[in-house]
Amino acid sequence: MSPRTEATGRHGTAHAQELTEAILAQGLTPRGGFQPRADDAVPPISPCQPAATLVLVGNAGARMWQRFCTQRDPARDRLDDWSSQIISGLAALFRARALFPMRHFLRAHGPG
Repeated sequence: MSPRTEATGRHGTAHAQELTEAILAQGLTPRGGFQPRADDAVPPISPCQPAATLVLVGNAGARMWQRFCTQRDPARDRLDDWSSQIISGLAALFRARALFPMRHFLRAHGPG
């Protein structure tokens, strides 16, 4: 993301640095981002609000695993469930929409 990239946040406009810090605080890593064009087929945030910026959130190193192991309920939380909860919470904080493209791909094409 460029320093000028902004996302709408709970207190007006939150700069990319605030989003980066929030992602890192959850043990995750921002892996990249871009401003989608119409032909990128990124779903809108709402029917009247197109996506302005897409940020890929992922894992790099041991921080995510440490956080996962200390926060989850081993009897019920899988990594997918935990990461969905964390990423959806970040999206809500920044009044954004969390997308999980691999889930859509697997539903459409199957695991193999």
